[in-house]
Amino acid sequence: MYNRFYSGFMKQRYVLLIVLFTICTLGAFAQQTVTGYVFTADNSEPILGATVMATGTKIGAATDINGKLH
Repeated sequence: MYNRFYSGFMKQRYVLLIVLFTICTLGAFAQQTVTGYVFTADNSEPILGATVMATGTKIGAATDINGKLH
């Protein structure tokens, strides 16, 4: 009887650890960065202050004086 209880307890413990690990790692995947440059199509000059937004979100970034996204 003790072995059945211990075996069931260990299975629940492993499931709980897997669920907690999955929840904790989801936040790490959400923290991605986008870098790059924004240039004009005509003469390839950098665009100062251009805003780039991720589609379907409120997340965005503006370019610096060299057209670079940070």
